Amino acid sequence: MENFDKMHEFSNVIFNKVSSSKIEYIDAVVSYCEEKELDIDSIISLISPALKAKMEEEAINMRLIKSSPRLIF
Repeated sequence: MENFDKMHEFSNVIFNKVSSSKIEYIDAVVSYCEEKELDIDSIISLISPALKAKMEEEAINMRLIKSSPRLIF
């Protein structure tokens, strides 16, 4: 339960940062890590499925990764 709370808090911080600063989710995560002097690898467990989906969508749109084939219903 505690890890979920931390994940939820981290996601809220990132979503607020994106909303207030008008930056990309990926940039918000990197910026947060730089501000807190954290290694990006140390926050991987804090990335919620919703935040991961937003970051993946951005990466696909920026052509950093290929989209995987998905069924659209």
